[in-house]
Amino acid sequence: MMRNFLSLLFISVLVLFTGYTNRTFSQTDKPEKYSKIKIYINNNTDFDRLSAYDLHIDHAVRKNNFIEAWLSQSEIESVKKSGMSYQILISDWKKYYDALPKMNAGEIRRAIENSVATDNVSHSIYGSMGGFLTYSQVNAKLDSMRLEYPGTDLGKICNGFFS
Repeated sequence: MMRNFLSLLFISVLVLFTGYTNRTFSQTDKPEKYSKIKIYINNNTDFDRLSAYDLHIDHAVRKNNFIEAWLSQSEIESVKKSGMSYQILISDWKKYYDALPKMNAGEIRRAIENSVATDNVSHSIYGSMGGFLTYSQVNAKLDSMRLEYPGTDLGKICNGFFS
């Protein structure tokens, strides 16, 4: 009787723990929404104020009295908590990017030809993200290069580590 009770208790705890961890990890799998934001800056102490709320902006356009940057929702929450004045310029980067006009095959060919003429860079790779390769396109290119050049070690980066 006691053995059955302990077995049932163990299974119940295991099921609850598994459900909790699945829910926790599934919440972190969804990428955050990014927005273009303008933060009004009066002086250098305003940067210290942002830093105090653990917000360290490293890629921003700085004008006279403001900066513009693409920030995640959690970073925007830090700006709100800091009490700084801000304005959201573009609310959803993904929707904004998807709405941009896409280049056709002729435009891509001309861009590649132009890179040879102006910068002496010749290549046959033109990514689908504004000319840049996406992560999956980089991996696909590395895979094809492995087949083309089998003696070359072309390690892929997987979750921050080379594989």
